[in-house]
Amino acid sequence: MTLFQQDNARHHTAHVLRYLDKQHVRVLPWLAFSPDFVPIEHLWDVLNHHIRRYPQNADQLEEILHHEWEAILLHEIQNLIQSMHRHDTTVINALSLTQTEGTNDL
Repeated sequence: MTLFQQDNARHHTAHVLRYLDKQHVRVLPWLAFSPDFVPIEHLWDVLNHHIRRYPQNADQLEEILHHEWEAILLHEIQNLIQSMHRHDTTVINALSLTQTEGTNDL
């Protein structure tokens, strides 16, 4: 079975989802517009912080990205993974609290 996770951005939800459906790819349910829950978004931020020079052309951009991607340390990736668990737990707890408070208002 093939699984696909995407961020529900508008440009992903139409054509891409139709294609995936035709290919019988199961798409994981995900909150719309929630980059904090998409681990790769945090890794892109790390990569962005590593880039110290601006490319003059597409070839230079590719070279810089490859070099900086290789320079990302394993502990940076492990920290991102650990922070996702903490972040998810915080959000789940906040949602539970909000739902509990909303119930008390009834």
